Amino acid sequence: MLRLENITFSYDEETEALKDVTLNIEKGKKTLFLGENGSGKSTLFLIMNGLLKAQKGNIYFEEKKIEHKKKNLEELRKKVGIIFQDPEIQIFAPLVFQEVAYGPENLGYSKDRKKCKQGNERNQYNRFKR
Repeated sequence: MLRLENITFSYDEETEALKDVTLNIEKGKKTLFLGENGSGKSTLFLIMNGLLKAQKGNIYFEEKKIEHKKKNLEELRKKVGIIFQDPEIQIFAPLVFQEVAYGPENLGYSKDRKKCKQGNERNQYNRFKR
């Protein structure tokens, strides 16, 4: 489902975060990443989601090579998300509505379409509310 081949990323000449990382994450399987602080885990996740661009290597999602272009990244981010370990840096909007709207806004949805989608989600929520 998600395959990385020979991913390399450095923050500067002295800080090599990832070097020739190759891995395959299969659909429906659980994968655990363990490592010390500064070992490259967060960098790897940011690259998997397209928030950082690897300096070397390729990413494949559902057997399609992901180019670091807006359309490709939009498709990837619809299915691959990231949640940070510190909620202080994850949740930043004062209202839940604004927090939920952040993703669609950054995918380029118009405000009207975004409101319709949010309204539909509220209706779905109300269907199951007890």
